[in-house]
Amino acid sequence: QFEGIDKLRAELADLRETVPSGAEIPAFIGQLDKIAQAQDVTLSSITVSNAEPYVPVVAMTPTDPAPVEGAAAGDSAAAAPIDAATAAAAAADAAAAAAVPAPVVNDLITATNFVAVPISLTVSGTYEKTLDFVEGLQKGTRLVMVTTVTTTKPEATSGITSTISGFIYVLLDQNAGAATTAGTAAG
Repeated sequence: QFEGIDKLRAELADLRETVPSGAEIPAFIGQLDKIAQAQDVTLSSITVSNAEPYVPVVAMTPTDPAPVEGAAAGDSAAAAPIDAATAAAAAADAAAAAAVPAPVVNDLITATNFVAVPISLTVSGTYEKTLDFVEGLQKGTRLVMVTTVTTTKPEATSGITSTISGFIYVLLDQNAGAATTAGTAAG
């Protein structure tokens, strides 16, 4: 197994660019500049907020239908009949919920070692170029989750101004902390 260690270390280095062990904001800004230049948009502001602890994704399950008003629990005679349109809509909702894959979770990713850093960017350009910028942001080196994109059209220009909000992530290196603690204890 040790024979493949160099390949594994190279894979880890690539993954660490996607989700580094620190915020590494200067490297992220460099990535933003490259994407903005490639897509011919103007990046006018970047706001980075305080990191937030990771909150694990919880799988959503279909909910039971709401009780019929005036019907006692378990009293099927008092329940009003459901029309065909309501039943069809409920069946479509259930099918859609079943088609969504369950979220992937890993017990090694916790609020103590994984943090989300909120970001907000303002860019100006054409609508198409702005969408290309958002796509480049989502497919760039750094893992970015875009949560909102809002656009306004200034009267004096032919382009738009967009505010893009989202998160970048940091996976804290637990081994580095343990090694530092062990080194301090040994010293």
